Amino acid sequence: MSSESELPFGEPELLAPAPAQQWEYAPLSADQVRWYWYKAAFSPVGLRSLPVVPHRGDLWRYCEADSLRLEEDYRASEAELEREWWDEQAAVARGEWECSDVALPSDWSAFLTASATATPAASTAGAPSPTPVRSGAYEVSLARRLMSPCYWPEAAHRVLRGTWFAEKAAGEWVPLTTALAEQVEGFYRSAVWDPVKGRLESFASPPLRAARCELAVSGERPLEALFASSEEAWL
Repeated sequence: MSSESELPFGEPELLAPAPAQQWEYAPLSADQVRWYWYKAAFSPVGLRSLPVVPHRGDLWRYCEADSLRLEEDYRASEAELEREWWDEQAAVARGEWECSDVALPSDWSAFLTASATATPAASTAGAPSPTPVRSGAYEVSLARRLMSPCYWPEAAHRVLRGTWFAEKAAGEWVPLTTALAEQVEGFYRSAVWDPVKGRLESFASPPLRAARCELAVSGERPLEALFASSEEAWL
């Protein structure tokens, strides 16, 4: 019996490297979306001047239960709500959008009139019913993206659906406005950082290779998004 170990017949088989896992787009689940409302009273005149990247101090965040309820109601009528939202944005850009029926803080007459006619009007138009928030003291019209009190006159507040966020300071994340977030989402969904798309560039600050994407922003300085990977992006 030979003292040497016997080798298997033929050349040793080399294991092929595992193929790189292909990235697949996965939409956010309802509990990953966060909803906010602006602290300042709603003003139709001020709609065009809202910054596309809000200041953290300008917003309040809904609790998880309210945020989930808003998102579920939003998804139940998403196509209709999206259409109304973009129609509103187009009207605002043209300077033609008006919202004269929002009750003023001390306007009991307008508040009572709106309360008496809100349900029939919503039913006639086929719009979704308002979503109760903040223990039922307020309700949100998702079609108009406005939060109003249920039992007393008070200025309405604009609400914001948070899907993309920017880190304005260390640990300070703020949601992008819908118009900007939709553009970022479109680039993300198309995986612009994929080398085969030929969009990667080298940047010195921050030092990375990323795909540069121009964002359409009305009335503000131009913005760009840099996508380095599915997990790293800069604004």
